[in-house]
Amino acid sequence: MLNRPVSRRSVLRGVVGLGGMALIGCSGPMVTGNGPAPRFPVLAGQRHAPLALDVYAGDLREAGVARDAIPRIENPEFISASTGSAWLDDDDIVFGFVHAGDARAYPQRIMVWHEVVNDTVAGLPVAITYCPMVADILCIERGTEVFAVSGKLVNSNLTIYDNQTLSYFPQMFGIAVKGEHHGRALVERPVVWTTWGQWRALHPETRVMAQPTQWGRDYNRDPYGSYNPVSGYYAEHEPPMFTPINSDDRAPPKAIFVGARMSDRAVAFSLDRLRTEGRLEVNAHGEDFTALYDSALDTGYIYRGRMSRTPALSGGFPDRIASGAIDGTEPVNGFQANWFAWAGYYPDVVAVL
Repeated sequence: MLNRPVSRRSVLRGVVGLGGMALIGCSGPMVTGNGPAPRFPVLAGQRHAPLALDVYAGDLREAGVARDAIPRIENPEFISASTGSAWLDDDDIVFGFVHAGDARAYPQRIMVWHEVVNDTVAGLPVAITYCPMVADILCIERGTEVFAVSGKLVNSNLTIYDNQTLSYFPQMFGIAVKGEHHGRALVERPVVWTTWGQWRALHPETRVMAQPTQWGRDYNRDPYGSYNPVSGYYAEHEPPMFTPINSDDRAPPKAIFVGARMSDRAVAFSLDRLRTEGRLEVNAHGEDFTALYDSALDTGYIYRGRMSRTPALSGGFPDRIASGAIDGTEPVNGFQANWFAWAGYYPDVVAVL
C-alpha cells in the first residue's frame, strides 16, 4: 500500500523509449475553426471547459518519462475468447469496445504498460486511451493519425499527442491545450470498463488483444498496484500524483464516478451509489440528467432528461445504452474516472455523491 504520492518515473522505472514509427499518410476531413485541418475528426467548441484553456495548459507537468518512453501499440493482434481465458481471470479488468458487430476487449494488464492503442475496428480507425493515474478509459476517432503518449500530465492525467502537429490533448479533458489544434475537441466513441468474465458473458464472440512480445513487459504485473483486488495507487483514499487543478474533498480522491461532459456542463454520479439505487437523477444548471446502472457489466450510462421508470437493459454494449432511451431521453457519452479528476477538470461539476 502506498502512503504518499509517487512519481511516474518511479512507478514506471525501467520503461525504455521506443523509436518513432512511420506516420500514416493522407489528409483528413475538413473541420471548422482556425488552423490547418487535422487528419482526425474534431469538434470545434463543443466540449465543456469551465476554466480558461491557459489554466489547463499551465498545469502541463513533466512526469519523469520522456515522450514515447511509454510505447503506444499499433495494429494490435487479437486472440479468441477461449484463448484469452487461459491467461485472464474472470475478475480481471478489460475495456470493451464494439463497432459494427466487432467486439474487442483490451486488457488493463496490457494497457497499463502502453496507455494508447491505435486500432482499426470494422473499418473505423480508433485510439483506445487509458490513464492509470485517474482510472479512466476513452475511445477516440483517429482518422489517419497516430496518437501516442506525451510523457506529460495535466491534473495527473495522461496527455496524448498527435504525430502530425504534436498538439497536446489531456486525455480525460479531450481538448487540445497546446499546439496547432488548440481549443479543438476529440470525437469520442463509447467504451466500457468492466471485467473479463462479464464482457465475455455478454459478448461470447469477442476477441481479446494479445500480449505484445516486442517490448519485454511483464503483463502479469501492474506497476501501480492492483485492481484484483484493489490496492496500491488505486486504493480509494490514496492521493493523486500531483495536486489537482481544483481540490474537492466531498468524496475520497480515488472514488469512482461515472460522468459526462457536454458543451456547457459536466455531471458525475457515484458508481457505488448507482450500484445500490440502480437509477439516479440530477438537475445540472437547469437541465435534467439520468444515470442507469448496468449490473451485467458493472457500469453506468448517462442520459439527458428524466425517465418515468427504470428500463430493463437488453442486448449487448453499446446497444444497452440506446435501449434505455425512454421518455425522450438521449444517451450521452459517459465514462468512469476518479473523483479528484472530475472535480479537478470541472470545478462546476454537478455531482451525486
